[in-house]
Amino acid sequence: MKRLLPALLLLPLCAAATEKLPSGEPVPAMALVQRDGAWLLLPTQLQSYVDELGALAEIRSSVADAQLNLADTRLRAGAIPSVLPLDTETTCYNDPYEPKVFQQTLLQAGDYRLDCHGDQEGRYNLLLSSAGLTQILPANEPANGSWQLLWAGDLDRDGKPDLIGQFSVEGGYCMQVMLSADAGPERLLAPGEPDCLSD
Repeated sequence: MKRLLPALLLLPLCAAATEKLPSGEPVPAMALVQRDGAWLLLPTQLQSYVDELGALAEIRSSVADAQLNLADTRLRAGAIPSVLPLDTETTCYNDPYEPKVFQQTLLQAGDYRLDCHGDQEGRYNLLLSSAGLTQILPANEPANGSWQLLWAGDLDRDGKPDLIGQFSVEGGYCMQVMLSADAGPERLLAPGEPDCLSD
């Protein structure tokens, strides 16, 4: 897992931005935006800013209305042809101190389904199924972390859904893009490299 500059979500701009200094070179990324009811991927630059103590204070995107900033190099700019609505509950978590056995649906559109399964040991896994295929998706380890579905739609424009997930790690979070076009036979998605940001 690599540690990169890109933010998991576009961090809010701070009124005291004049007290922060840019740090490092801007990093190219794709901004996921919604304009006039349509979803788009637009090229952006991400710039980190540090506070007076040299700690990371915020990350700004050159696209002000970005909902997510994605550093996955497989993505290309352009309109997104289809988006899947997310269920009300999109977070997968099992408490190791009060473990429970459960199945929870995070996404369902026709036969395309993403379920979170918990076991009595306090662990969980994510199971994606569609068109007779099933795939266990990368879930967070250790078991006391959480995984959240942030967005679902056709990012790579191949007519099949792609997912963006975020999972917690000790001291921060990682975001991961999973694309269908690179999945290969007997798989539904190919996860990209996680982009992690420490708290």
